[in-house]
Amino acid sequence: MDVPAKIRLLHHVRRVFPEWATERQALVIEHAFDPELSEAARAKNWDAEQAIAQRRDFEASEYWHRLAELRSHKLVRRARKLHLPVDGVKWVTGNYANRYLDSASEEQLFRAIREEERKNWEFRIKVIGALTGLIGTLIGLVSVWKHK
Repeated sequence: MDVPAKIRLLHHVRRVFPEWATERQALVIEHAFDPELSEAARAKNWDAEQAIAQRRDFEASEYWHRLAELRSHKLVRRARKLHLPVDGVKWVTGNYANRYLDSASEEQLFRAIREEERKNWEFRIKVIGALTGLIGTLIGLVSVWKHK
C-alpha cells in the first residue's frame, strides 16, 4: 500500500481513534523518507542527509502538531472537569494553525491534574475506610442484640 493510501485510510480511522491515527499518520510520513535517508547515508552525503531529514520533519510536523493539539485540549478538558484554573497556560500556534500548550504549561497543568486526582483518591479512600468501620460496628451491634 502506498503512502497516500495509508494516509487516507488513517484519516478515516481518525474519526474513531484520533490520537492513535494521527500518530500513525506521522509515522507513515516519516518512514516514507527512510529509503532516501539510507541511500544518502550509504553515499556518505551528509548535506543530502540533513536536507532529507529536514523535509521529513517538515512533512510530519503537521501530524505531530495536530497530535499535540489533541493532547493539549484533552488536558485542558480534564483540568476544567476538576475545576482547576487554566488561565495561566501559554498556547503555541504551529505552522498549520494548530494551537497547543507549550511544554512548560503542559507540564504545569499535568502536575496540577495529578495532584488534584491524588487528593480526590485520598478522600475516597478515607470515606471508604470510614464506611467500612461503620458497617463493621453495625454488624457487631446486630450480633450483640441477637445474643440477648
